[in-house]
Amino acid sequence: MKKLWLAKRRHFIECYWKFLYGLFLTMVFWAGLVFFMFLFGHLPAEGAEYDFSSIPTAPSQEMLDRARKAVTEFQEAATKEEVGDLRQDILNAHSVDAERQDAASSSRVGAVRGGDATPPSQSSVAQNSDTRMSHESETAAPALPKRIHFFVSFSMPISSLSRSLLEVMELRKQGLDAVLVLRGFVDNNIKATIAAYGKLIKEADVAGMDLPINIDPPLYEKYSVNAVPVMIAEYDSGTGRITGDIGIPYSLSRLAQEIGDHGKIGHTYPIKEESLLDVIARKQPLIEQRLRQRIETLKKEMYVLKKHDGRYQKAAEDRVYHIDPTWEAPEDILDHEGNVVVAKGSRYNPAEYVQLGSHIIIDGNDPAQVRMALSGGYRTMMIISGDLSKLITKHRKRFWFAPDEVLDKFRIRRVPAIIEQEGKLVRITEKKPD
Repeated sequence: MKKLWLAKRRHFIECYWKFLYGLFLTMVFWAGLVFFMFLFGHLPAEGAEYDFSSIPTAPSQEMLDRARKAVTEFQEAATKEEVGDLRQDILNAHSVDAERQDAASSSRVGAVRGGDATPPSQSSVAQNSDTRMSHESETAAPALPKRIHFFVSFSMPISSLSRSLLEVMELRKQGLDAVLVLRGFVDNNIKATIAAYGKLIKEADVAGMDLPINIDPPLYEKYSVNAVPVMIAEYDSGTGRITGDIGIPYSLSRLAQEIGDHGKIGHTYPIKEESLLDVIARKQPLIEQRLRQRIETLKKEMYVLKKHDGRYQKAAEDRVYHIDPTWEAPEDILDHEGNVVVAKGSRYNPAEYVQLGSHIIIDGNDPAQVRMALSGGYRTMMIISGDLSKLITKHRKRFWFAPDEVLDKFRIRRVPAIIEQEGKLVRITEKKPD
């Protein structure tokens, strides 16, 4: 990553000097052309003296306008912060080159002088080696950040978003905990956000891949992010921050030189998405109102049984059948000490130990079946359909929903159905209502 940044800096320096050199040649060319045309366009007659004081020595207004235009275009191509930082990098690079040239020149001078020059001792060589090793250790790759938050918004150009996404995905491949951070949904709408994601996926060509994008409004508040992009890199020794659309690799290279807040060094964009927390807080009253309405609806629906509607027929005649309630243990039943309490295959009939009593299952929507249940003195009145709350309120009697296990166990097919004990069997009577 550092090599990439050095290559970019070297390329920019070369372009910068080529631009200045080209500007200089252009100015020289136009100055020479103007001077030539003026000189040979106003030659004096033969034998006459030429008035050299009339030759203009200052550049023309056209030349000045062209130079100002070129400088203005260069300044508009980069922000003041970028120009200042890159100018300092250029000066540093020239300073390092000058020191190397001075050192090389001193070495050559010492070699040319021969006997006058004192050959370097082993101690000086070792000292230079130690100095060089110390310098290399100082310029060695710095510690990598523990975590990188890159704050973005869909207000950014799709090309910048795509590049940032690919850079973050590359960092994650290298084992770094890097993620893009949004403040909320696009237009506070999930569908619009999904559409924006789809456009980004298509632009970056990352279909089918996991996108390292989080929606985390508290992070925006924690780091006071008011414009994007902003990169926050958390190191063991502190937190680095860079604001501006300059690319994550270059931002990391700047933090490698000094961890801290580098301020704004690139173009920024407003944050399009509203904080998700603010949206929730603003819609909280509406959410609570809808929830209360939903609860009231649920209260009304929870006492109404409809799932068996049309499943059970109305008894057209009296019919009786019996069910053997005997139960067989499918496996050994152990107590807390591991002793067998009930052996596998043992058979038990609950009718030998308890009195079942008399129970009835009815359709709660049929008034005739309700009257029949109320007049029979049954221990339990169960319904397979109807409004439980209304029945209880109207008749001041307790009704129950018929459990599916009871309906299956006693093979209920028609109602009213009366369940009673008859010896060791259970008798079910399908009773035609009056």
